[in-house]
Amino acid sequence: MAELTLDIYAPSNRASVTSRIRLCEHFLACWGLPMSPPTPQAIYALGASLKAGRYRSAAVYLSTYKSWVARQGQDWSSSLQQSMQDAIRSCERGLGGPVKARALPFGRLGELPGGDAPWVSGGPMRPRNAIVLGAWFLTREIELSTASAAALELSFPRPGVPQVKFHLPASKSDVQAAGTAREHGCSCGGPPAPSCPAHAAWDHLTFLRARFADRWQSAAPPPELPLFPTVCGAACSKESMVATIVHAAALLGVEVSSPDGSERVSGHSLRATGAQGLAAAGIDTWAIELLGRWGSEAVRGYIREARLADAAAMTRRVADSLSLEALVKRIVAEQGGLSSAACGPAVLPPPGGQAAASSSSVSPATVGARPLVGIAAPLAVEVALARSNVGHPRQSAVYVKNSVTGVAHRVVLGLDESPPADWLAACGWKFGLSTWRAAPVQVSHAELPRAPQLLCARCLPAQRRAASEALAALAD
Repeated sequence: MAELTLDIYAPSNRASVTSRIRLCEHFLACWGLPMSPPTPQAIYALGASLKAGRYRSAAVYLSTYKSWVARQGQDWSSSLQQSMQDAIRSCERGLGGPVKARALPFGRLGELPGGDAPWVSGGPMRPRNAIVLGAWFLTREIELSTASAAALELSFPRPGVPQVKFHLPASKSDVQAAGTAREHGCSCGGPPAPSCPAHAAWDHLTFLRARFADRWQSAAPPPELPLFPTVCGAACSKESMVATIVHAAALLGVEVSSPDGSERVSGHSLRATGAQGLAAAGIDTWAIELLGRWGSEAVRGYIREARLADAAAMTRRVADSLSLEALVKRIVAEQGGLSSAACGPAVLPPPGGQAAASSSSVSPATVGARPLVGIAAPLAVEVALARSNVGHPRQSAVYVKNSVTGVAHRVVLGLDESPPADWLAACGWKFGLSTWRAAPVQVSHAELPRAPQLLCARCLPAQRRAASEALAALAD
């Protein structure tokens, strides 16, 4: 029966659950209370003990106690539930947020020193390979320390180009102990790099085969050989793997804890390292979630800083960015020869995708401007409008009236020898194509309508505003 109870939990979680139950039993014994039957006094005693010890995971301990009680056949009443919620609330008050796993710089893992010797006492051999593979496969420290060498499957889709599949051990979400496989190809793009997961796996399996040749009886590694063994060939402990990760952080110049204590290098740091590195490279969150075997949105807690990793570059991009209005003005200035030669001339295509127009096809409203070559139609309108406002007095403007609606517009291109299909008003109206009932009529400035509704709001904003003010004054 005891074995059945233990098998409820994943292999990687059994020891921690047992430890939490023993601690609850110890605390209650100090208060002279039994583990069963549960009482509000027992829950308050547990909560007080956990709070005195400043346990951040008090809720986990109390939840473990509740599960243990249920497996003993005891009922959990509403009063007990209320007592547990009160105890959790009291324990968590003033603690702040949970301490998060601090990530290592993903792009610098290849800078870690190679070699066979462990970095810490009882740590894994070839420790750089453990760090690289742990980060790429987003593993916990317990998964690295308990994995078998047979969990790595190496293949070669092309000669000399390795590909690695990691058959991960049972985890907290793998209740059936079926394991999960994740795969990575070569990331070198050139000479083999120590930060490449496929080459790191190739190097590690080659090392294991040479180091433990007496245990390697076939082409595949033996199941009992740990993937990251100690010097004596045994599996390294969870604590030694955490110490190896902490040592890697020190080698890369990463402080163990953040200044405010909200982050700390821990057994989950490689998980955070891989998640943030992949997110910074543009990998979709859902893909990182699948790769890391997350069944919830917990991955967002790991990639929280990835998008802000290059804050200095972000500042430069903001400083160098231009609004559409500023971009149009720059293009107009460059085209008109008003900016320095260092800016370089911009060549823009005419609206309608025509080839560069000759100087004879430019209307009086665009004297001194070059053709709009290679620019999208909406932006071409903006450029043409800006050009028409740069260095041209009002008397040089050309106007056209819609014969159907009577609305007057300002001409940007047209009423010359250019093709009518290219004729354009400042508002974007291609008046050269308007042949229904009657073609548009050219009018002078003096012939512009006096009614504000007959002046195009985009082509003639100043005239429309002046006409509206005059009409309002007349009404007064």
